[in-house]
Amino acid sequence: MNILSIDTATDVCSVAITYDGQTEQLVSDERIGHSNLVLGLVSTLCQNMGISISQLDVMAVDIGPGSFTGVRIGIGVIQGLAYGANLPVLGVSSLEVLAASTSEGTILPALDARMGQIYCGLYDTSIDLVEVVAPIVCYPAKTRIVIGEEAVLGLGSGWDQYGLKMKEGLAEIQEKGSISNIRWEKGKYPEARFINKVASMKGMEFCVNPLDLRASYVRNQVVKSTGP
Repeated sequence: MNILSIDTATDVCSVAITYDGQTEQLVSDERIGHSNLVLGLVSTLCQNMGISISQLDVMAVDIGPGSFTGVRIGIGVIQGLAYGANLPVLGVSSLEVLAASTSEGTILPALDARMGQIYCGLYDTSIDLVEVVAPIVCYPAKTRIVIGEEAVLGLGSGWDQYGLKMKEGLAEIQEKGSISNIRWEKGKYPEARFINKVASMKGMEFCVNPLDLRASYVRNQVVKSTGP
């Protein structure tokens, strides 16, 4: 499946194309605004790979959770490109994209949600990519995800910012109160090349019409927490 994907849900903007089994990606961490960068990255990547958008089968995008503005930019751009090329689109969760970056087993990705909160979820990557706990928003010290005794890898800006508080919250609800099985890797962020990986795993049956694509803000879907 030939795919173009973009990720603008965090501070890092990336574009990736998978064509004839080869994947290439361009990344920018400039803070001038993803809306000024993403179309240029798409054009450059197509030129580098010697292909046109008409040669693709599908387009994919990070639909959040993440920066509200960034998520809207990504969806808007992919809708415009896909609609113009008459291609279907596939939306992928930012937490799912983080989990897809490894195959180490149980992954607990977390993103900084601002306002002292995080977005997090739980995924099993030991065989396929399986969502164990759907994305939620919470205060780091109130991270209430039961992880059992298996080794857990944490990824994302939520861990970078609030790792110790998250471990405190997780320890409170584990059966033995232990978090010795949790480690995290710093500096990880969602990347477009892993959107392509998830899209390939899901397949065309998960695609929708560009105009039917919807964001997954998560924060708008939960009751406000009472405090940290």
